[in-house]
Amino acid sequence: MTPSRQQERAPARHHVHIRPDGIKREGNKFSYAHADGQDAASITVRRGDHVKWRCDHGNFSILFKEHSPFGEIAFHGRRGHETAEALVVGESGKYHYAVTVSADAGLVVDDPEVIVNNGN
Repeated sequence: MTPSRQQERAPARHHVHIRPDGIKREGNKFSYAHADGQDAASITVRRGDHVKWRCDHGNFSILFKEHSPFGEIAFHGRRGHETAEALVVGESGKYHYAVTVSADAGLVVDDPEVIVNNGN
């Protein structure tokens, strides 16, 4: 009898919208939502997945604090446009990052996270 192989999951695409209104978690300066409206202040991804961020309220930057689950440590976007697609290459763990938005009132900074769960 041949052992069955677990079917591999196709890489997922995560689109995170950064919004200054409708804050869902206490302490956050922004709300983060997937395209379907689900909370994305903390997203769980797997190696091979892709992530993009978008903010319609100002130019913005994503900067990972210590280690990045991606090949790069920073991503930038213009108001109303998505960042380049980021490929998850990191090991399982939590990765905290800073979001900075250049809003009319000045720079606003927040600190959500990406959780990599490679099924280990």
